[in-house]
Amino acid sequence: MKILQDHFTLINNLSRSEKRYFKQKASLYSKTKDLDYLTLFDIISNQKEFDEDKLKKQVQKAGIRNISSKAKYLFDALLDSIGEFEKNQNPLSQLFDEYRKIMVLANKGLPKNANAKLLKLKARCYEMEAYFMLVKLLELEENIFRIKHHGRYTELYSQIIEEKNTVHEILNNQILYQNLNSEIFNGLSSIKERPKIIAFMTAVMEKPLMKSEEAALSKLAKSFYFRIRTIVLFFSEHFDKKEIIANSFKGIQLVEGSHLSEAVKIALFQNYFVCCSKCDSHEDFKIGMEIFEAYKFEHSQYQILQKAFKYGFGLEYVFRFHESQKEIDQFLNDYQEFCLAYKDFLHLDRKVHMFFYLLHIYIKLEKYTEAYNWSDHFFEVARLREWPPEEKIAFLFVKVIIYYELRLTRLLNSEINSIVYLKNKFKIEDQAIKKSIWLFKALQNAMDGDGERKLLGKYNETINPKVYKVLNVFRTGEIVSQWSAKKLEKYNKGMQIK
Repeated sequence: MKILQDHFTLINNLSRSEKRYFKQKASLYSKTKDLDYLTLFDIISNQKEFDEDKLKKQVQKAGIRNISSKAKYLFDALLDSIGEFEKNQNPLSQLFDEYRKIMVLANKGLPKNANAKLLKLKARCYEMEAYFMLVKLLELEENIFRIKHHGRYTELYSQIIEEKNTVHEILNNQILYQNLNSEIFNGLSSIKERPKIIAFMTAVMEKPLMKSEEAALSKLAKSFYFRIRTIVLFFSEHFDKKEIIANSFKGIQLVEGSHLSEAVKIALFQNYFVCCSKCDSHEDFKIGMEIFEAYKFEHSQYQILQKAFKYGFGLEYVFRFHESQKEIDQFLNDYQEFCLAYKDFLHLDRKVHMFFYLLHIYIKLEKYTEAYNWSDHFFEVARLREWPPEEKIAFLFVKVIIYYELRLTRLLNSEINSIVYLKNKFKIEDQAIKKSIWLFKALQNAMDGDGERKLLGKYNETINPKVYKVLNVFRTGEIVSQWSAKKLEKYNKGMQIK
């Protein structure tokens, strides 16, 4: 029945409208004897959590045989149905439909009719910034012009060619920004030393694309411009919080009323909230969260992500800016319930980040028993074997911190050995990983609190947390340095650590 795990995820990510559309279409075109796959759909759809044993019993009770072929047929039917539903709902799909109609008119000897429809569609494409479609339309307009004017070239033809070149320039501009965005993240994943990161970011800012926002020729290009510039500003030698917040706020101002994809829109909000967090700006966070909560995402996947960001960033907000433990506990409880309720409705990377962040918060709150319990949930969804080795090591260090704090020595040694094995096997030279291994081996030999304090102090002197200021949370340097810095701070304040 594990073959139905993907069916469960797909079905439970469908909106009510999508489910209704699928059942209406299936009932209309299927014969009574072929409705086993619809029964299977109902069984899966009625499950709130994936329960393999319960599912198996219900399938047997319904008398469904040859489950593999029925499951495959159901999956394919769902994809066809969703595709048709999206086609009817998605403005971009509607553009393609109109384009095909124009092609038919042009090919069937009706160039005037085709041209009339084409001009209307062009206007819509400009409004939606659908430049990829505009390229196709202008090529078609060029062909229609030749047919209408029997190959004679006029000033109007030159205008079509000039317009086509302009649209190509805008489209290429978008691609250049997308490539630069990828270059930034590739650089951050491979460069470890802060001086080299600063030099890399300085070189990025000197590129013509980053001279001013006017260099970005469309809203999509501007969205990349603001995201890239925000990251560069984080690593500048003059860390200006106001400039960083103002720049990222311009990004979220692109969202309302635009035809940017929902993936781009939610990334702009995420970028803004990270800025507020790193810049300790709770007032700006509140302003951004009000805009974010008021925005209506259309697709269920992004509605769930909207909740995930609300709880995830909101929890950090109440944790950092509010003194009420009751408020922190309430928000944490809401986030836990959300994680459990939606763990089967998000793609793997997002689930992993969601649970990992919850573990991170528990460590910040020094709730190590709760972190230990939640690490089991995390392990269930993580599929560690599929992870890159450095990210796998980062999670193992979370377990090391938990085991150290709970004095689970045997488990602690086992995880340290696993980290050493991975580091050697994949020839990882990350200094943060090496120094973190040294720290926990040395801490086990510390005879008292004073010895622990000295080791933490020595470790913090060698790890520069600024290097990890905006990097992925799956970084050993950020996880261990934050934990050690907090413990050291409590020592320096004369607080007793259990």
